[in-house]
Amino acid sequence: MPCREALAIFSPSDVQGAMTPKVDELPRLQARHAAAMNFFAGVKNKRDLDRCVLVLEPEDVRAHFDVAFRRFAQSMDMLLPDPRALEYAGDLAWLGKIRSAARARYRTEQVDISDCGEKVRKLIDEAIVADGIEILVKQVNLFSPEFEQRLEASKSTEARASEMEHAIRDEIHVHLEEDPAFYRSLRERLEQIVADYKARRIDAAKQLELIGIMRNEIRDRRVVAEDFGLTDTGLAIYGLLTTEAVKDGAAEAHVPYGQLDEAKQALAEILEEATREHIRIVEWVRKDDLKREMRSAIKRHLQAAGYGVEERDALAGKVLNLLKAREGR
Repeated sequence: MPCREALAIFSPSDVQGAMTPKVDELPRLQARHAAAMNFFAGVKNKRDLDRCVLVLEPEDVRAHFDVAFRRFAQSMDMLLPDPRALEYAGDLAWLGKIRSAARARYRTEQVDISDCGEKVRKLIDEAIVADGIEILVKQVNLFSPEFEQRLEASKSTEARASEMEHAIRDEIHVHLEEDPAFYRSLRERLEQIVADYKARRIDAAKQLELIGIMRNEIRDRRVVAEDFGLTDTGLAIYGLLTTEAVKDGAAEAHVPYGQLDEAKQALAEILEEATREHIRIVEWVRKDDLKREMRSAIKRHLQAAGYGVEERDALAGKVLNLLKAREGR
C-alpha cells in the first residue's frame, strides 16, 4: 500500500496527531514488525494468501502469531499516520488479511479485527475490500452457498481440503453430544484422513474427496433417519445402541450406520417414547427426580431387550446425556 494511499484513509485529526514526536516507539515498531513478518519467511510468494494461512494451521503457531500481530498493530496504531510508520502500512494490511482469513478458516470464536485500534482496522478493512476477499475472512456454515464461494475462492486443492476439514471439525464439535456415536465416528475418520495426508499416503485431491464424502454424510443424516423410520433423536439413540458394547469395562465404537438392525431400531423408538413425556416438562434437566425416573425407564427397557447390568448402566447414562444435549435447552 503506497504511503499516499495509506495517508488518505486517515482523518485530518489523525494526521495532525502524527506530528507529535514518538521517538521511543519507532524502534519497538521495527522489532515487532520483524517478529510478525518472520512467521512467513518460508513463503516464497507473499501474495499467496492460501499458503500463508496454511502456515498458521498449527494451533500453537497461530497463537504465537496472534500475539506478535497484536503487538505490531499496537505500535502501528500509536504511530500512524506518522510518515515513519507508513512504510510498514502495506505489511500491516497484508498480515491483517492473513490473520482474518486464518481466524475464519480455523473457526476461531472471534473472527473480526475488533481487538485492533481504529486506525489499524481502517487499513485492514480497506485492503480486504480492495482485494475482494471478503468471503475468505467471514465464518460461514458448512452447508451454506457462501461456503461454496469460499471453496471457489481458495486457489489450491490443499487450501480447499483445509477449509473443508476445519469446517467439519467445527460441525463435529458443535453437535458431538447430540449424536455421539455418529460424530465420534466421523471425528475418528477425519483424524485418519488427515494423518494419511500428512504421511503422504494420499494426496491433497484424495484428501478433499474423502472429506467431501463426510460432508455429504452429515448433510444426509436426516435422510438416513427417514429411511430407518426414526426421528433425529431416535436415530441418535439407535447410533448408541449399534456402536456401544461394553467389554472389560471399555466401550468400543464402530461405524454407526450400515444395514438396518430392526431390533435396535424398535428399541430406539421405545426408549424415545419412554422418555418423551419427561422431556416435555419445563427445565426437566434441573429436576433430579425426573432424571431418575427416565434412567430407570431406560434401564427397564434395556433389560427387557436382553442387556446385562453393566451394559444397562453404561447405555442408560449415555442415552440420558444425549437427551440432555438434544432436548435440554
